[in-house]
Amino acid sequence: MNRKVKLTHKRRPPLVRSPSLSTLQSGNKPKKSVRFRDSGSLEDVRLFLKSEMPIACQSDPTCSIKYVYHLRHLNWPSVRHHEGGLAVRVENIQFDASHLIGTCQVANLAYEKKVNIRYSFDDWSTCHQVQADYRESIIDTWDRFSFKIKCHPFVRHLDFAVQYLVSGREFWDNNKQQNYQLDITTNAQIMNEEDDESSSSSSEDEPADILWPTHTPVCFDQRKTSSSELIQQQQQQIILL
Repeated sequence: MNRKVKLTHKRRPPLVRSPSLSTLQSGNKPKKSVRFRDSGSLEDVRLFLKSEMPIACQSDPTCSIKYVYHLRHLNWPSVRHHEGGLAVRVENIQFDASHLIGTCQVANLAYEKKVNIRYSFDDWSTCHQVQADYRESIIDTWDRFSFKIKCHPFVRHLDFAVQYLVSGREFWDNNKQQNYQLDITTNAQIMNEEDDESSSSSSEDEPADILWPTHTPVCFDQRKTSSSELIQQQQQQIILL
């Protein structure tokens, strides 16, 4: 006898997706946060009155500090001092920005010549020297040289004299051994762009009538002193710095 066998099939449980790693990590755990603190916190607040505001906090890019120089000529003689027939003479001096700009005249005794400006800011405890540059020929017997002296805002006094070297000879204009003396005062001014554009480039020195005229000295223009006469006059003088 044949027996029927009944086959039974067990059902598999339904597939369930396992939780992802990110889900497991998030869960109910609190989020991490980082905060930096010190005893007084990283932020330091300080209050200023408007009148006490530091300059570093006043960020106005249109403003700048400008130094204005004023000259006082202490012992400068009148123009008549130069009627003695010197081979070198100071002509003019004034301020341009932070430099002293000056000119001097020398007798054209030879083609090759050298002009030096010897100066001091501390009453000759120390001294410096700058060479003047040829500028132009005034007439056949005279040449004009110009020089520039750098001045910082804290300079208060200047002494200087002019040395002229030509054909192995040495001549000085040292204001009759007294040197030329200048007192310098400096004022600091806060300037903006409008002030810079409207400000004049002229020097704020003393009136120009105390400076030497820019023309040829009267003694050599009218009397026509020759180079040989000039040398004889110069050799008779004892000029010391």
